[in-house]
Amino acid sequence: MSIAPDEPLYVAVKFMGSVSALKSAGLEIAEIAGDFAYGKTNVAGLVALDRDPQVISVEKQRRHRIHLDDSVPELKADQVWSRSGDNFTGYTGKDVIVGIIDTGIDFRHAAFQHADGTTRIHKIWDQTLTAQGGETVPGPINRASLLDTPGTPIALGYGVEYDVGQIKAAITDDASAPIKARHKDDDGHGSHVAGIAAGDGSQSGSCHGAFHYIGVATDGTLIVVRKWGLSDNDSKTPPTSTNTMLDAIRYVINEARQLNKPVVINLSLGFFSERMDGSDNETVTVDRLLTNNSTGTAIVFSAGNDGNENFHANATVPAGPTATLELKFKVAKKDTKERSLAIVYSGSNLQVKITSPVGGADGTIGFLVSGLRIISITANGSSGNVTLSNQSNRIDVTITPGTGDTNADGEWSLEFKDSGSTATVIDAFCLFGSSHDDKSLHFLDHTTSRNTLDTNASGKESISVGSYRLAGIFHGSRLSDFSSRGPTTDSPPRVKPDICAPGEDITSVGIAKDRGGCQRCCCNSCRSFYVDLSGTSMSAPHVTGLIALMLHKNPNLTHTEIKNLLTANFAAKPAGSTPDEDVGWGAGRADAKKTVDTVTQVNPPVSKVVAALPPVTALHKTFLETDRGPILDKLFHEHADEVWELIQKNRRVATVWHRCRGPVWVRFALKAAQTPCEAVPLETAGLRFTDACTRFAQALKRFGSEALRRDVKIWESEVSHVRDGMTLLEIITAVGNRPNTLMAARSVG
Repeated sequence: MSIAPDEPLYVAVKFMGSVSALKSAGLEIAEIAGDFAYGKTNVAGLVALDRDPQVISVEKQRRHRIHLDDSVPELKADQVWSRSGDNFTGYTGKDVIVGIIDTGIDFRHAAFQHADGTTRIHKIWDQTLTAQGGETVPGPINRASLLDTPGTPIALGYGVEYDVGQIKAAITDDASAPIKARHKDDDGHGSHVAGIAAGDGSQSGSCHGAFHYIGVATDGTLIVVRKWGLSDNDSKTPPTSTNTMLDAIRYVINEARQLNKPVVINLSLGFFSERMDGSDNETVTVDRLLTNNSTGTAIVFSAGNDGNENFHANATVPAGPTATLELKFKVAKKDTKERSLAIVYSGSNLQVKITSPVGGADGTIGFLVSGLRIISITANGSSGNVTLSNQSNRIDVTITPGTGDTNADGEWSLEFKDSGSTATVIDAFCLFGSSHDDKSLHFLDHTTSRNTLDTNASGKESISVGSYRLAGIFHGSRLSDFSSRGPTTDSPPRVKPDICAPGEDITSVGIAKDRGGCQRCCCNSCRSFYVDLSGTSMSAPHVTGLIALMLHKNPNLTHTEIKNLLTANFAAKPAGSTPDEDVGWGAGRADAKKTVDTVTQVNPPVSKVVAALPPVTALHKTFLETDRGPILDKLFHEHADEVWELIQKNRRVATVWHRCRGPVWVRFALKAAQTPCEAVPLETAGLRFTDACTRFAQALKRFGSEALRRDVKIWESEVSHVRDGMTLLEIITAVGNRPNTLMAARSVG
């Protein structure tokens, strides 16, 4: 891979001593976090850093990869709260911040709105946008517990921040608003994750009415960060020299502290490397942020989806200079990326040889002893190269294609010799492999699903979550094949992931590009507001939502108490789990009911006392007893099927229906039927009920049958008699007992 001399390289440097040496080596430092420095340099600076004795390691700042209805009952979250209409009672995540650091959110989706149409999202920070037309970037972080260097604020001077008013202006398309949120979730991953953690299910879709696909913390307040580097259309160059993930975590915690609310943050992202010991620079910093902001704070990572990707091989090199171990791996066709392997062991007694598909002498790097490094310009084709480095405790292989060329595809081989007198165990890793990258390297033999955690999931203070499938008709519950497993690789090894939650075929919020659905029984515009996805990305937000329920009950829980309560109050893993599966289960299956019941109560549950109400049948009887009730009831039965058919099959009518927020008015009506003595809302998201009726009536008069057009024309003005503050019983009386002139007009017509 060719790099121009002045091309900016964004790196994380682990060092000891003074930062002045790093600056002298050409590192433009953006942030110091303990013994890590984040910044940018160039090729010459990289060489200088490599030669500096104070530099321990230099790592590229890598892009992370994005890793309900039956799952919420499986979690037993619906035993912690209950629902009546669109009201949730019990422990619902009320007054808890649910932070989602992901690809963004579809803030227009009803699952993230209150019953009155207002947004449940407090703020959105889109790291991928550039401010324009009065938009603002987030302000600096000054809170001492979030700073790397005491007294030195962290300037989040990039991206665009949107508040509640700007989000509302975008939802209502308020032409008078100076700023409307431009944020968009182009991928859909973040919206899906947010729907699991905190969606309220109020959007109908996928052949179901409202409140079918309900998330875990239905009353949580969302703060969303669209993190740079997760979506395919994000810029190749990061918007900052600082670490975008750590910036996002600090931002969410800082916002929660300003609101004086507890916070749980979900990160369904990560990358695969050999660093599963908690020593990675990001992981260390996350641990420190949790320790320094322990009360009312938790951070949840997905474990990773690499359990069955063959990214880890474990084998033993026999003792003696003549015996060898062969380890094969495959390079995909048309692969244009640089690829890396790391082989770790204890000692300096191994020799290693590489044979590539090029064949012959050109395709071979002979046995290399410890302490040496060599670059072959023939083993990866005519323009690429292979770098082999054999150092104490570690062997590195880097396969680099030539400019505009591909790697030599096919089967590659590593051979190992052991000069010592005892056999040597090796662990080999396909660095930065991803289940989202079908051209990732993978081993062909000696593979294991153990030690396949995403690097971020190995933290000591954060919580990582694996995935399991629910039991079905033809299969039982078991750990998902893809779910990454522990233990960690430090000594002594730690149990990771900490716990598991459902992660296969989870139905949650979908964005437009992912929507499918039944053509027959759903209208074109609303038939698919939900999609199915699988991965530990889906299991993690189940636990994030569960923690929000815990923090609702007791906002004073520390991050350690939260983890201990989760892992002590679990549901057992299913019988028949294999040893390789055991290391992926953590404590077992998350159990919301058992866990929340164990939390010491500080806040009471949400409760709403509703007076005894007449059933819907009684309301119908009251309506029929009005002067015009019978004729209006007859009109409904005459035209209801036709109107619904138009919404299903006529795209223009369906579009008007949704632009007029028809499903919201239906929801209001259903609620009013349960609370007929309360005022009925007549405005949602800036749209008046009378205006919505007038617009929809115009569509019916254009596309309906002659009989429908006639009756709409006769009766459409009646909506003007519905006024603010009226209850359903008052509306029934006002409309049902109007003079009979309209019935006369219908009989004449």
